[in-house]
Amino acid sequence: MRKQKRNQEKSVTLSSDEKNLLETYNKFRIKSNTEVPEEEYVFKVGGVGCMPLGDISAVKAPPKQGKTTAIKRIVATVLKGELGQLSSDLRNPLIMWVDTEQKVGDAKLIIQDIKKMTNLRYKYLDKHLMVYSMRKTDDKSMLFQMRAAIKNYQPHVVVLDGIAEFVNSVNDEVEAKDLIHQLMTSAEEYYCAIICLIHENRTGNRDMNGHLGSQLAKKAAVVFECQKKGDIITVHCTDSRHLSTPSWSIRFDEQGHIVDTDDHISSIGKNARPTHRSNKKQQADAQRTLDVMKAIIQEHGGIKRPELVKAMKLQLNMARTPAYNYIASQLKNGTILEVSGLIQVNSQTLANAS
Repeated sequence: MRKQKRNQEKSVTLSSDEKNLLETYNKFRIKSNTEVPEEEYVFKVGGVGCMPLGDISAVKAPPKQGKTTAIKRIVATVLKGELGQLSSDLRNPLIMWVDTEQKVGDAKLIIQDIKKMTNLRYKYLDKHLMVYSMRKTDDKSMLFQMRAAIKNYQPHVVVLDGIAEFVNSVNDEVEAKDLIHQLMTSAEEYYCAIICLIHENRTGNRDMNGHLGSQLAKKAAVVFECQKKGDIITVHCTDSRHLSTPSWSIRFDEQGHIVDTDDHISSIGKNARPTHRSNKKQQADAQRTLDVMKAIIQEHGGIKRPELVKAMKLQLNMARTPAYNYIASQLKNGTILEVSGLIQVNSQTLANAS
């Protein structure tokens, strides 16, 4: 029998159940004119946005390697607007922090540490930061309670510290899939960013723990890893659905405050006396970096940030993260501007230089 050609017309009869299924299925179709909200992010590093609203993200590390400390810094940035290398565009933010591991006293330190970093009043923090200590709650009740709270308060950011307490076992594949599905549904339905903190496997392969970690790795928009060396915690973007962010570091200062590592090193450097020769070399290197960056921008008549980073890496033998951070610092001090997604040299600075 000759095979029927695909383009040949044929009548199709669907049952009522099939018609209902098709109607539901077509609700999920994306077309060229489908309206999509402009992407919003929890925070930015070097101007690169990360942890988008409407999606889930992950922060991983072995136990006691700085996950909670890194999130404190991120939350403080959201509330303050800018801290060190980080910035946030969220306005009038509401943050829900669900702590599943620490006792009440340690959970309260979340608020106290953020207060130290931001200098915001406790009245403001209590209005914009909702911290829950859920250590005594069983996993199923905690999930239902949290989803009800998200529906009611509709926060911009939800921190789950840590996500493993929401399941009986991190190696239960069915439980893991169900939890991640419910979190993704809540994130999209209420347009919030859900940040999941999870331990890495003890095998040393840096994968997130169990089947739960595998599901989270597949579904998360971005994954960060914390590495602690001495008193410095460095946060790396290991996986991202879009542009990866530069790495950034924090540490505890002598007063126990969480500070930006670059700021801390800069304050130490101010107390040191560089020799005249080393100081002149640093100035010359800084001027050359600035001159080369400006030349690249002018040559292109405006350039996108990732392309500028690539050119600086090539011409200055500069690593990716320092290049991003340098561009961000020059944007901040007004040497360069970003107009319609293109980096431009500030004409005012050119006039002053001439």
